[in-house]
Amino acid sequence: TVLQDDDHLNVSLAASSTYYFKFALFTSNAGAAEGIKLAVNGTVGVTALKAQIRIYDDTLNTLAGFARVTALDSAVGAGLSAGDNYCEVEGVIETSTTGTFLLRWAQNVSGASGTTVQRGSSLFVVKLV
Repeated sequence: TVLQDDDHLNVSLAASSTYYFKFALFTSNAGAAEGIKLAVNGTVGVTALKAQIRIYDDTLNTLAGFARVTALDSAVGAGLSAGDNYCEVEGVIETSTTGTFLLRWAQNVSGASGTTVQRGSSLFVVKLV
């Protein structure tokens, strides 16, 4: 349940810039209780951050968790049905210093069954200013 930096979904951002970003995450839960929690983080200096975290339960066809976050390492979590699910983290970041920007994730609730961010998940970044 402790947030862990994702090994692959990260990018270096320049100082004094504005970026649009979107993490698109295909996930799976072996058990129903564990779910997932997500946050953005990194070493980049942040002047402003607006991000929407959305966690979808594909089995129930519902939005299981969602919230606006305005600071790095602000986690949003939800329990999910066992099986495949989908999550999005989308927003705009204004940087003050150069650094990395990345996804952090963990199980929402501790359990014996694994939670996986699957191959094919992606990070899309566009420099706006």
